[in-house]
Amino acid sequence: MKLKWDFVSLRNFTLQVSQTKNLKTASIDYRDNNWGNVKLEKRIKALQQLCNNKKILRFTELKKSNINKIFKVDLADSSLILKISPKWYNKSLLREKWCYGKLGFKIKIPKVFFYLPASNPVFPTHEVLALEYIRGKQLKQADFSLRQINEKVSEIFMAVHSINSEGYGFLNRNFVGIHKSWIDFLLDIENIEVPLSKKYIKKEDVEWLKESLASIKINDSHSLLYGDFRPENFILCKNEIVALDFQNCISGMSLYDIGIGLFNIQRIYEYADLYWDRRLKSIEKTAMMLYATRHATTVMSHSLMTGDIAMANFARTRFYRLKSSILA
Repeated sequence: MKLKWDFVSLRNFTLQVSQTKNLKTASIDYRDNNWGNVKLEKRIKALQQLCNNKKILRFTELKKSNINKIFKVDLADSSLILKISPKWYNKSLLREKWCYGKLGFKIKIPKVFFYLPASNPVFPTHEVLALEYIRGKQLKQADFSLRQINEKVSEIFMAVHSINSEGYGFLNRNFVGIHKSWIDFLLDIENIEVPLSKKYIKKEDVEWLKESLASIKINDSHSLLYGDFRPENFILCKNEIVALDFQNCISGMSLYDIGIGLFNIQRIYEYADLYWDRRLKSIEKTAMMLYATRHATTVMSHSLMTGDIAMANFARTRFYRLKSSILA
């Protein structure tokens, strides 16, 4: 059977594939992330061995990203998801694999087939994670107006937040937060100099945010956090919600996860009330809005660094709208 390819052409990503049986002339050139000069034929053979020597029929790129590449790989009798992430992205796929191991018996998640560290010879300087392909419907913002969806997502976050963690902030190679305190993490806004230099945000606004974050005084539980509460990271499959993409998991206070949701989902208050099984107190709502505002700065910085101007503009708009709501 002839190998079929359905790659989407992206910036700095080119594909040349022979449509004959001779794959020696085919090559992948991913210059910015430096995949190396490994022949496509060698990659295919290596992946087939990792897939128990099952024949690979098709690669389809699923997610357009300036950092990660996500492919659906169709085998002779099944399919899997292949995630490829550059080494400089701080071992994010290793964190994701670790999270799936912690959550395997608590919630519905994809199975992990294999993980390759960045030292692998097939995709040099890149991590590779192969996951079970789960067919279903990605959630949208409008779905969070439905109580049954909120209940199921709430169960996922309760499971994630039931896992104890050490330290605060992003996890190191030992899966411990790199900051000694929660306030240290909050005030260490990642790459904030990028939006400042590009005048996406004013210095006085950053100072206001840091002063406000330092003043938060609420009792909250310390646990593992999902770190990427977005509708598209959840799939509805046979009346179950499947959680995906734990690359951004961190260690910290549970309300921060809901703050990230507030950045992405306008109807998050209904979900937050359901999660805590009560109405949020005024001080808790303010803290959640400040966490969302901090997340906006992180998204702004990250998007500008990776060239995603549309997302950077969205993050800037959310920052100033959230600030106005806090000060109102």
